[in-house]
Parts: sequence; structure tokens; C-alpha cells
Amino acid sequence: MDAVLEHIPDVGKAFSEVARVLKPQGIFIGYVAFMECFHEISYSHLSFKALEHYAKINDMKLEKIAGGSAFGIDYHMRVLFYPIPFKLMRKFIAFMIRSLFRFKSRLAYLGLRYKRKMNKREAKEASTLYFKLECLRQSNGFFYIIRKNSI
Repeated sequence: MDAVLEHIPDVGKAFSEVARVLKPQGIFIGYVAFMECFHEISYSHLSFKALEHYAKINDMKLEKIAGGSAFGIDYHMRVLFYPIPFKLMRKFIAFMIRSLFRFKSRLAYLGLRYKRKMNKREAKEASTLYFKLECLRQSNGFFYIIRKNSI
């Protein structure tokens, strides 16, 4: 389901219908837009937590989620500077945002290791999770894989 859920008035009903037609262990794959400026007339702006919630209440599990290839801010800058060609600049800005998040996650690693006295593995896991979460929070859409649980 590619960029459909945000256009459905009752997302909960849509999820229950997906759960109804999926076989046990069936997979629901898709993409959902999140706060894209050209989606301001959409019914729902689903965060990754909303996808997790709707999956859970319908006896499904969000197995994988990944942010889109770009962030909201780089898209908005492209709109702001229209008609100036901004395609390469958008990729550069997305790269810079990811670099900032990587830098912040490395600082978090150091803080966890030396201030909170975490071992290397735990600090690495926590700082990696921080990086992924920051990228998801700033993403303007999510790719997801949701699996229906067994009966």
C-alpha cells in the first residue's frame, strides 16, 4: 500500500480490514507520507508510532520501519526556492542533516560510556537507536513491514 493510508478517513477501519484479509503470518508492506507539505489536505499524518499502534490493536506487529530518502526540511526548502533547480542541493541538505544526527549520536555514545558508565555494547546500541529515531522523527514518510500474528 504505497502512500494510501494518509488519504483514508478512518485509518483504524482500514487496518482492521487489512488484518481481516491477511492470512496468519501475512505481510502488509507500504509507504505512508508524514507531514509532507503537499499532503496538508490528507486525513491523517501517521507517525511511526501510529503505525505501531494500529498494528498492535489489530493483532499485527510492526517488524520494520525506515524513513524515506529525504527529510521534511529539505523538501520545504525546495518548494521555497522554486523555480530554482534544487535537486542536488536537497540531497546535500539531507546528507548534512544525517551527518548532524551521526555526530549527536556519537556524542551520546561518549556521554553514555563515560558519564553514565555503560558498557560499550549497551552504549553503542543506545546511540545507534538514537540516530535511527532522530532520522525517523525528521522523515517525511515511512516505509514499513507489518506482519499478522499467528492464530
